[in-house]
Amino acid sequence: MNLSALRALPDALLGHLLPTACPSCGREPDVTACRPFCSECFDGLDPWGPACPLCGRRIPGDEVCGPCRLDPPPQAAMAHALAYEGGAREALHLWKFRGAYTLTAPLAGKLLPLLNALPEPLRKAPLVPVPPHPWRLFGKDYHPATLLARALGEAAGRAVHPLLTKRTLHRPQSALDRAARLRNIRGTFAARGAVPGAVIVVDDVCTTGATLREALTVLRRAGARDLAAVTLARTP
Repeated sequence: MNLSALRALPDALLGHLLPTACPSCGREPDVTACRPFCSECFDGLDPWGPACPLCGRRIPGDEVCGPCRLDPPPQAAMAHALAYEGGAREALHLWKFRGAYTLTAPLAGKLLPLLNALPEPLRKAPLVPVPPHPWRLFGKDYHPATLLARALGEAAGRAVHPLLTKRTLHRPQSALDRAARLRNIRGTFAARGAVPGAVIVVDDVCTTGATLREALTVLRRAGARDLAAVTLARTP
């Protein structure tokens, strides 16, 4: 059964594939959009916390970090909503791999405050999801970053433009260390269509930031002057 058919199943049947109790506290989840989590646990997912405003790296304050001072990134801002651990990791796993599509809008809601806090040139900028390689979509018709960008765009009244294509199929980034990730992702993306002056890249999880930096660099070369990136979670 493909994922389109799975999403079309009634909630009662889909519920058999998901936890019957909140993954964080073990209580029966309330009937809310954040099922299978109870609303209290979902609202309490660990935030990413104080971070460098340019790269989103977690630091004690909100000053620009040392690496960004030495090597300024292409973007004016980057922010992450959650720490990819504990309940947040479980929520993303259920959403991405086990069909908990009711979490799409609530998870996008975690990004809304970050979007609204971006600098003025980016206040109305379109959202650009980090794309998968077409082969990664074989047998399915969705991609987490695209789902997230569409839900966020709907909540924020922003356009969503697929301005990037992934032209090279590389090894999954999760299997590599930082240096290998940087080499692996280089040359992966290409811009398509007319790129506006301001864009915001959206992805689900950031690990080292290599994928986001490559995507942002490609968009800058294609004509974007003001850039930012927001992700749902970052690995500590």
